[in-house]
Amino acid sequence: DHTTGMGNDKVTLAKEGEMISTPDKAYMIFRLKDGWRYEEYTNKDGSEKNEQVRMYFKKWDKVFDLSSFKLQRTNQDLFKNAYQMMNVKQLSYEIDSADRYRSKVPDKIYGYISPYVSLADKDSTKKLPGKIAAVKSVLHTYDSSFLSVVPDSLRIRVLQLASSHARSSKNLVEVTVSDISIRQMNYATYKIEWHRKFTLSFACVLLFLIGAPLGAIIRKGGLGMPLVVAIGFFVVFHIMSITGEKLARTGAVETWIGMWMATAMLLPIAFILIQQARNDSQVFSKEWYMRIWSKVAALFKKS
Repeated sequence: DHTTGMGNDKVTLAKEGEMISTPDKAYMIFRLKDGWRYEEYTNKDGSEKNEQVRMYFKKWDKVFDLSSFKLQRTNQDLFKNAYQMMNVKQLSYEIDSADRYRSKVPDKIYGYISPYVSLADKDSTKKLPGKIAAVKSVLHTYDSSFLSVVPDSLRIRVLQLASSHARSSKNLVEVTVSDISIRQMNYATYKIEWHRKFTLSFACVLLFLIGAPLGAIIRKGGLGMPLVVAIGFFVVFHIMSITGEKLARTGAVETWIGMWMATAMLLPIAFILIQQARNDSQVFSKEWYMRIWSKVAALFKKS
């Protein structure tokens, strides 16, 4: 018994024993017979002399509570806001909320920096590249002319105050940018999950449209060529799906392009295979390739 964390301070030995459970399966009983139980108690005063108890028993039942091993149903409220559990309507609501937040970001940043920069312009970011070039060209002249009108006794105070305001504005903007980055990731996640509700369903139909004509074209049963070709198409579809989702998540492409890329690329192949099956094509027939090779070889022999 290691419940005290002091090593083997409680040891039970018996010649016979059996394990039984109660009818309600709530407890497990170790029924031991003809044995000894040893217990060692460490003195709290720190002395080296420890008390030891030895007990003999004819029959002893050790009961274990099994309630901790019982399957506990997880509270559903913990996952109700997870994007995987949302339906299309809920995802659309979250996407609209994210759009509204993004539209308020300029006003939010302006509200943060306006107490520190009295000449801040809400629309300054629209002309940012030109303004940066203009400010750099006159920065030195502006600094010298501004400091010349500040009394020497207040110059250090003015510079310290300006530096403090600049740091405060920078910190507030950095916090806002970090918040925007997190919300942008959530926004992309919601849009990806919204499209996934439709792409997965359509993928089942698409793979059926590819697999059905393949069976008619290959004309072979078992686990040979049909299985290899089917797995090949599935692997290609899976790789393109993952690639498209990663591109959409990073913002490299629009969400709908990334999520529907695999379907759009395999859909023409599905129609081609259906057309080949209708025309009784032999494109996957080994004999068909052998006949073509024989004709090509015959042409080279004649030449």
